[in-house]
Amino acid sequence: MDWVNKSGLNLLLPKLLKNRVYVGVSAGSMITGKSCNLSTAQLVYGENLDKKKELRGLNFVDFYFLPHLNSPSFPHVRANFIKKLAQKQPETIYALDDNSALKIINKKIDVVSEGKWLIFNNF
Repeated sequence: MDWVNKSGLNLLLPKLLKNRVYVGVSAGSMITGKSCNLSTAQLVYGENLDKKKELRGLNFVDFYFLPHLNSPSFPHVRANFIKKLAQKQPETIYALDDNSALKIINKKIDVVSEGKWLIFNNF
């Protein structure tokens, strides 16, 4: 998100998306929420980023997205770990593996998957 802001893409996207589709992969999907939820992301993905201040996301969706569920590259992106984190925040969390995606049209969310996916705090 830091680079999206620095490049000015955050200002261009609303106009571009009037006749295009946004496809976010990995961090590109994580930035679509209200915030990047850096503290949770750092715990889940085992990153020690120098960024401590929360970054606003693109605010395209009103939930958090965690990619790479059950990936060997990210050992904390597992149901039990995410479930514990979800108890500390009220927002909905979608966790999807690399064989799954979200299709969102007019706020209607569909999971397209040949793999595993989870949803937490879906009230």
